[in-house]
Amino acid sequence: MQLVKTRFTLPNNSGFLSNILISEYRRNMKTGVKLYKYLISDKGEKRYFCELCGRTYLRIGDLIKHGRTHSGERPYSCDICKKSFSKKDVLREHYRTHSGVKPYKCDLCNKCFTKSGNLAIHRLIHTGEKTYACDVCNKKFLLKGVLKLHYRIHTGEKPYRCDICNKAFSRSGHLASHQQTHNKEKQYICKVCNKEFSQKHNLQRHSRTHIVNESQSSVT
Repeated sequence: MQLVKTRFTLPNNSGFLSNILISEYRRNMKTGVKLYKYLISDKGEKRYFCELCGRTYLRIGDLIKHGRTHSGERPYSCDICKKSFSKKDVLREHYRTHSGVKPYKCDLCNKCFTKSGNLAIHRLIHTGEKTYACDVCNKKFLLKGVLKLHYRIHTGEKPYRCDICNKAFSRSGHLASHQQTHNKEKQYICKVCNKEFSQKHNLQRHSRTHIVNESQSSVT
């Protein structure tokens, strides 16, 4: 193993003893000799360093997993649907979508989930806690992702664009609904009168007219 020291600029109060970035060469049976860089923390620990985003990890294995977020590498593939993943534990969670196993249960309503993260999000429904606040209008949200979508109301950002008519949308779901207007196939059929619709929400709106008509008939 060869060690090579180089200078590296770090922010103040970074939790490291110095700005000496050390290069460490390690041999792997599969990949051969690879270069990893680390810093010494104020606790005397090696912290392996990502040169692309600056994050550090205690173990080389964790740094390698993190590196796939930059490279897009997905070495773990589902043998059922062929979908691929960057981490083995994510593939393990994915298999539950095929098996139907839901090991995480809410202790308040007994609803079960395939992922612990989904259970954590679900629990917020019971607590009513809204920890993510918009710094423009102060509206609060349960989920960080919903806040991100909300910001587009203020910024006007519409990243999803129809490749047929070039119309843009702030949400992928809105684009998907719009694209059905270009599709001549009408896959949503009313069970009462057999009228066909290309969009699900149009069928739902139509179905309410039957409910209203039925209620009026019962009154007369």
